[in-house]
Amino acid sequence: MKKIKGIIAIILSIVFVFSSSIIGFAQNASDSRYVAGRIAILGKNGKYFDHIAYANTNPDLLALYGYDKAALWNHYVTCGVYENRIVYTQNLDVAIALVGYDMLLEVTKPGMSDAEVARAIHDVIVDSTVFDMSYYTNNGNVWATSTSKEGVIMMGMATCGGYADAYSFLCSLAGLQCETVVGTAVDMYGNPGGHEWNRVMIDGQWLYVDCLYDDPITNDGSKMCLHDYCLVPEAAINVNHVAQKTKKPYKAR
Repeated sequence: MKKIKGIIAIILSIVFVFSSSIIGFAQNASDSRYVAGRIAILGKNGKYFDHIAYANTNPDLLALYGYDKAALWNHYVTCGVYENRIVYTQNLDVAIALVGYDMLLEVTKPGMSDAEVARAIHDVIVDSTVFDMSYYTNNGNVWATSTSKEGVIMMGMATCGGYADAYSFLCSLAGLQCETVVGTAVDMYGNPGGHEWNRVMIDGQWLYVDCLYDDPITNDGSKMCLHDYCLVPEAAINVNHVAQKTKKPYKAR
């Protein structure tokens, strides 16, 4: 996962400089969820599919179809996706969705319960993300990506808002009803301040998740994935979290 994110970060830097396409890397197409999910994310009739880049990186297809978008899209959905050909898009939100969906498929499998999926999403976020310490070292000024799902999914670094946004987003891709909770909490230095976390509907009840609080900053920089704030009841989260409002940024698929 770290290697993948490093590649994605490099690709993004190239995109911003040269206006090139963003790559949504290929994965194991033997998983039917992968095929259906990827095609759906790319939009009806390949709305977000960059056919120019697809043709340029597949000389055999360029020779057959030239830059005919309809023909190239038809090839991708009938053959290319099963052949693990790399797909391209120029839409950042779509690229984030493609990478996020691949993250989801890495840690889930058919037949898992909602609780198992919700826990797996918590774990992959914690395992693949570090807190943006510039929040403390730069007077609260952080990377723009750190406050959204982009920070977690594309860069591997975020603040509480990024952790919570990514959790809501990945839950939506998994078909889970999830909301972001906005309020206050006590930080690692014992100071109360603004904070964001999540609640997810599991078996008819809201359970609470705080990925950031389960991702402690260690002295040696090693990663830990705790479960102290993973699928806990409201009474447990309320011990040191005070909710002010909830928001539902994404609709479950």
